[in-house]
Amino acid sequence: MTHLRKRYSLALVKERMAYSPIVAIQGPRQCGKSFLAKKLLAGSRSRAVYQTFDSANERSFAAKNPDSYLAQYSDADPLIIDEAQKVPDIFDALKLAVDERRRPGQFVILGSTEFSRLAMIRESLTGRLSRIRLYPFTLAESRHQPFNLMNTKSGINEENEIPRSDLLRYLERGGFPGIFTTNNKSYRNSLLKDWIDLTVERDIHTFPRTKADSSLARAIIEGIARLEHPDLSNIAKYTGRNARTVQRHLEILETLFVIVKIPPHPLGTGKPIYFLCDVGLLGIYGADLDKSLRTFAINELLAKNSYANTNRQYYYYRNTKGSVIDLVEADGKDLTAIKILPQESFDSRQFAILKAFQDKAPHARLLCLGSKPQELKLEGIKIVRWEAVG
Repeated sequence: MTHLRKRYSLALVKERMAYSPIVAIQGPRQCGKSFLAKKLLAGSRSRAVYQTFDSANERSFAAKNPDSYLAQYSDADPLIIDEAQKVPDIFDALKLAVDERRRPGQFVILGSTEFSRLAMIRESLTGRLSRIRLYPFTLAESRHQPFNLMNTKSGINEENEIPRSDLLRYLERGGFPGIFTTNNKSYRNSLLKDWIDLTVERDIHTFPRTKADSSLARAIIEGIARLEHPDLSNIAKYTGRNARTVQRHLEILETLFVIVKIPPHPLGTGKPIYFLCDVGLLGIYGADLDKSLRTFAINELLAKNSYANTNRQYYYYRNTKGSVIDLVEADGKDLTAIKILPQESFDSRQFAILKAFQDKAPHARLLCLGSKPQELKLEGIKIVRWEAVG
């Protein structure tokens, strides 16, 4: 079964439960949050209780009586609440329960949105809550590979020997549990289209007072999939809507974890750019290999960063002439500039932007992701396989 693949985040969840009274697992719809908590986590704890606010009865009782709702599960170890954001007042009740009886691992709350004011959640649970971001299956998870923390120190594993065929299959299918193992391409694409439909027709309307526009949200997702440089200005042009309205919808989609935002590096120019949360979604929009590799790389690196509990930051770099470095990985003072080469052939002019970046950041490591590993005559630049991200 697809879901029986091990999730790299599980060890982190258990670690956080050892010291934090509330652990939040958040990520896009259908990325595997419920299964992770219900089957893998709850299965190891005999007193664990799983409830979901997708249930109208549970949701109604909790909304009207949040303190009493938690009290009835006082013996649970832990109480797992799925879709917690659907009852905003439960967060105030969680704060009270933890303050009255503080112990590690009391509650695990799951959410397919950020727990923010946009979702009408006033209580941030500061000092009581530990957040874990869950992503769709990574390439390595989809292949049943063990999670090696040593491979996540730099984000790039130059020794990775994943077959090219497996990478290309992943770029086509993505990592949504229950979708990526579907062999029939037509049916798989219909499932991905259903995912988009539910997002724009239902999910974006869960936030009160946002006046979300389904057709605009759909156009934004399409633009992010197709545009070479999907920043606010280009997305607004693509959709034919004003930037302020587009920005509001980008914030909604980001709150739903549908998109990820990558800021420009401080040494460069430009505005944040956006990526879809799963590379498999690009296929229904006819995205090329370049866009697929960039989407794959950023989501893989963000997932590793989350599961290894590291604190790397990711940027892109754009100079005043518009030349771009796809990713800049910042680990404290250590910088790695990463350029993706989507063609098997290339010329030295493609690396000028890397050398220019190194002029501004002399200690930066220069790396390219290409079809095959190569040592370049250009000093300090190395090409590793695309699969090194996985």
